[in-house]
Amino acid sequence: MAGENLTYEHFFAHSGEADAGLATALALEVATGDKSIWTAFHPMQVSRVGVLVTVTTNYDTLITTTVVAFDRRVTYGSDTGRVEMGRVSIGNAVKAGTVIYLDIPNGADNDNGEVIAGGQVVSEVVTAGTGGAAIAGDFQPFICWQPRSLQPANNADGVAVVTMVNDTTTVQV
Repeated sequence: MAGENLTYEHFFAHSGEADAGLATALALEVATGDKSIWTAFHPMQVSRVGVLVTVTTNYDTLITTTVVAFDRRVTYGSDTGRVEMGRVSIGNAVKAGTVIYLDIPNGADNDNGEVIAGGQVVSEVVTAGTGGAAIAGDFQPFICWQPRSLQPANNADGVAVVTMVNDTTTVQV
């Protein structure tokens, strides 16, 4: 990230737009495991992760709250080297329309949110919510990100392509 110019433009992607997209929101008591996967087609800097509560939560008798982790995969489709960026917990009596989020620290000493082209961001339910018989509540994971410049130094898997633009040869990485 050093020496790169980041844009002030931020992008948002919800679970329905992920590679493994969710047609509907997830229930609090959903089974643990990976739920959404977003593939970076361009290097990106994840700045925020979270969930949108779509149905007011009610654990009836709260036993465990739902916990969603957001990880980055450094290699497409592989959990080797997978790094957790952060977690959010979904408590009891959270109203529909509430956004629960975590800002991802980035900067000179922290590359936690850096995802190279071909890398992936994964939302994973690490703790399923449990409660009484009348547990209720749904949520939808999301990420916020901004593009980073694609340079050979920050993406060894980039492939240079020679193209002709207005009779001028250009090399793109």
